[in-house]
Amino acid sequence: MKVVRDSKFRHVFGNATKENFQDLRLSSKPLETTGIRGNAKFICFPWESGGGGTLAVIPSTKFGRLPRDLPLVAGHTGGIMDFEFSPFDDHLLLSASEDLTLKLWQIPSDGLTQHLKDPLLTLEGHGKKVSFSTFNPCASNIVASTAFDLTCKVWNLTEQEASFNIPVPEQVMHIKWNYTGSLLALTCKDKKMHIVDPRQSKTLAHFSFAFFSTGLNVKEWYCIRTRSVGSCLCSGGLVLETRGGVGGGYWAGFFLPRGFFPMVRDS
Repeated sequence: MKVVRDSKFRHVFGNATKENFQDLRLSSKPLETTGIRGNAKFICFPWESGGGGTLAVIPSTKFGRLPRDLPLVAGHTGGIMDFEFSPFDDHLLLSASEDLTLKLWQIPSDGLTQHLKDPLLTLEGHGKKVSFSTFNPCASNIVASTAFDLTCKVWNLTEQEASFNIPVPEQVMHIKWNYTGSLLALTCKDKKMHIVDPRQSKTLAHFSFAFFSTGLNVKEWYCIRTRSVGSCLCSGGLVLETRGGVGGGYWAGFFLPRGFFPMVRDS
């Protein structure tokens, strides 16, 4: 009887690539979200600047020492709080700022050759600085945002206006769409996670748990069917809330679960 299970990966291990990026002038300004984003073509991170917020967007294969006069995304007059690449187009970048706006940027295929100051469009409507912005995973022209004015807005990029406006009880600490793009999960400073239906402009359910920290909390929709952590709603209506570093501390099957919670509908 075989005791040891055969594995093709038992003696396989990775080596760090020798290619790297050097002389990165990372911004020291605090962010509300992940400090670096990437896709198949670019990596993006906040660049140190004296005025409004700026972003460095570098081709993912352009290794080596970066010039001090690196071309930047530099159209915001306030600090940048959040930024994200479109899941549908590697050249589209969304940013949220303390200047009360969201901006959509078109990144050239070969990267920036000069400062990019003119966005494709600007979304205005929040009364205070915008904290988070995120693309809908299923609809390419829909994004959601939150701000310190205690609102969550869902925007139509084609119409360049807010289609839905949802009040939130406290400052939002994180926001994420579910797998189908129909619901939003928001963790707030009131130590609750709120499940929001944008089309009804109201909160459908909430979770309250004693160990909730007011710091960054990365929550994920959990899919029982695939047994994987990801942005999806399972049939039982359970949500996984995790605590960790970038990506919620999840890597190679190891993550820090804080709890599974059934959705309790608000009355």
